[in-house]
Parts: sequence; C-alpha cells; structure tokens
Amino acid sequence: MKRVLVTGANGFIGKAVMDALYGSDWETIPLVRKSAGLPNEVIADLCNPDLGMALNSLQRIDAIVHFGAAIGWGDISREILFKTNVWATSELADWANKRGAYLLFASMAT
Repeated sequence: MKRVLVTGANGFIGKAVMDALYGSDWETIPLVRKSAGLPNEVIADLCNPDLGMALNSLQRIDAIVHFGAAIGWGDISREILFKTNVWATSELADWANKRGAYLLFASMAT
C-alpha cells in the first residue's frame, strides 16, 4: 500500500482530499498543527525549525499532498506567513526529492 502525507488535513480542502483518499489504495497520514483526532495524524507545526525531524520520524512516504498554509491579512506576522507558506514548502519539496516521493502543492495563502 502506498502512503500519502496530507498537510492541512483538517482544513477545508485538506478534509476533502482526505475523504477522497479514504478507502483508496493509499494509506493516509494527516499532518496537522494541532490534534484533530484524525486516524494516523502527525502533529507538526509547519513553521517550526524541527519540521525536518518530524518528517524523518515517519515511515516511508510515497507522496505529499501539501495544502497546509498560514492565511490572514494583518492579523498574522510576515514571519509566520513566510515560514509556513514559503520555508515549509521548500523543506517539504527537498524532503520529498531526497526520498523519491511525489509532491503535490497548491497554495491557498492570501
């Protein structure tokens, strides 16, 4: 069975992706910032410098569907927006590349 890591799994689009993947040939691993009570969930903050350590603790991942983002205008710092939406995406891409995993990324940041 192939394994897919879904970032932002408890968000609007992430939930729909998770629903579509349940019952498929893919084992889903939801990555969430705070516990959402999802089966197999991994709790990791995308703007935490230890993101790589959290990813390295996972067993084999064949694909990453990246929908995790920080959104907001004026109520969130530029640093958090950058770390979550730019830096974390770069880290995920690098991590996937080194392991031969696919990366599907769509930005919903505003």
